[in-house]
Amino acid sequence: MIQINLNNIIKDSKVKEWNEKDYKLEDYNSKAYLKDVRIITIDLRKYKGIVYDGTNKYETYLSMLTAESYEEMERIVGDLEEGKIMVLA
Repeated sequence: MIQINLNNIIKDSKVKEWNEKDYKLEDYNSKAYLKDVRIITIDLRKYKGIVYDGTNKYETYLSMLTAESYEEMERIVGDLEEGKIMVLA
C-alpha cells in the first residue's frame, strides 16, 4: 500500500526536514515496521507556478493543486487536454 501526503503549508521547520523524503511506519521501541506500507510526501510548494510546456504533464497536475482560482488553473494547464477536462469538471 502507498499513502501519498500532499503538503502545501508546513509551519514547523522540523516537520519540513522530516517530510523531505519517503518514510515508513515504525514502532520506535521495538524498531519493527510495516514492510508493505510506503508513505510518500510531496511538497506542493515546489510545484507552485509550473505551467504546462508539452513535456511536464505530471508536474502540471501537481501545480494545479496549488491554484487559488479557476483562472489560475486554466493558465497552468495551457493546452493540456486532460488538464482542461479537470478544470471544467
